[in-house]
Amino acid sequence: MNINFLFHLVIGFVAGIALCSSFSIITTKASTISGPVANIQSESNDSKTSADETSNSGTVTINVVQHYDDNEPVGKDISFIKVPLSEIGTEDFNNRLKEAGISSTRLLKPFPYVRPSISKTDPGVTSILVYGTDGTVSYFPERYADFMVGYTGTSFLYNVTKYANGVNAIKNGMVMGFSLIYYKPIKVTIIQTDTSGKSLGKNVNFSLDIGESLDNVNADIDGKIQDVSDQLISEGEISNKSDFKGSYYIETDQDGNETKLPITKDSLDKDITTLQNDYSYKNLSPIASESGKSVTKVLLQNFALIGEENDNKSYISGAENHEDKNIEIHLVYQPKKDTNPNKGTESSGSTGSSTSSSVSRNIDGIEDTIATYTKKPDVKVYDYDGRLMTDRKLAPGSNWYSDELMQLNGVKYYRVATNQWVKASDVYLYYRKASKVRVNSDILAKLVTDEGKTVTDRALQESSNWYTDEYTYINDVKYYRVATNEFVSANQVAEY
Repeated sequence: MNINFLFHLVIGFVAGIALCSSFSIITTKASTISGPVANIQSESNDSKTSADETSNSGTVTINVVQHYDDNEPVGKDISFIKVPLSEIGTEDFNNRLKEAGISSTRLLKPFPYVRPSISKTDPGVTSILVYGTDGTVSYFPERYADFMVGYTGTSFLYNVTKYANGVNAIKNGMVMGFSLIYYKPIKVTIIQTDTSGKSLGKNVNFSLDIGESLDNVNADIDGKIQDVSDQLISEGEISNKSDFKGSYYIETDQDGNETKLPITKDSLDKDITTLQNDYSYKNLSPIASESGKSVTKVLLQNFALIGEENDNKSYISGAENHEDKNIEIHLVYQPKKDTNPNKGTESSGSTGSSTSSSVSRNIDGIEDTIATYTKKPDVKVYDYDGRLMTDRKLAPGSNWYSDELMQLNGVKYYRVATNQWVKASDVYLYYRKASKVRVNSDILAKLVTDEGKTVTDRALQESSNWYTDEYTYINDVKYYRVATNEFVSANQVAEY
């Protein structure tokens, strides 16, 4: 294997974007490699390549392992994928990586202080390996000095191979291995209470990847905070330098250091200003109201976003400081004003006597879109007190905007018009998003209806592309709509 060629493969690429003169190359026997990189092996020595073969013909074999720096696996590994050289650097190649399970949202982690040596060819850093027909492997560890900060798994593989192929450094039959190390995600817990400390709804728990694009971050956060209320919060304040009133959040870093801060309108506007100025997200506007959902979104955007510098380099400020952080967001909601003068009592009786019974009611302001099921009967409509309205119905397969969510005696209702409510069990939430999806390369993707029933006479061909205008969640799984009352699971397609 020509070491000069290997040097230009990676050094040339790095020089084109952000390069260091101290880039390290290690050549050793493939059998000496240990750890996750040991899973990236040359398929065989059968496909020997002549030095004069061009980069626009033939194939390259690509192997990838994905993990954190403690060797915990992340997503899927891919083994022995043969890619036509003519596909390198195209959107088809990018889609192939996503379909194979390479992350397009997690941020790769460069390591500033690791000094690799022959005795340790897998120091747990993002690295490239190129296999020789003589049994040797040339190893390229990626460190801060060699590394353009801001890469995800797919963007790193796409750009490395595109550049290398563009300078004819990738040859027919070559085997390339990649060890991708990601930042660990932020762990988020959202606790919702009223001013008396009584729980409102359920706690919300999820993980959030560091370093996504604005569109990806917003879609990811929106999907994960559906159970966060749109009710207005009580702003946080500090008394006696330690006691908090109202809403606040707690950050705990990897070393257990805890920071506790109040949530206020002023602090949230400053966060947005930071995102606008430091991260170049000019399309963000000042927070309109301190509802639980909008507050949560602003706070989490700050932790997860990639920014863009003037020279178009992607970056995230202090990403290493956010890695594996625990975030607790404590939302304390203001009492909901109820304009119904009879709230809290109901009268019943048939002989002139009346009795009062307690009514449990809670109303949250929301901005949601709901739909009725296509194959079910007309949806019944109820008034504010839960009484059936005999002259109103919603047609099957119709879409509606809802601005309030009411819990009445344990039953959930969405408001669709003045004093007109439908039961949440009779409709489903959906989210408008125009996009395209591609079916994974190894399956026929099955279709289901809005009720989750399998469509038995149709399926989507492997690797086929489809337009989608909305998505929903069926049994807690995300589904894209690709035709009228036909949905495909996000587990069987890749959005692009």
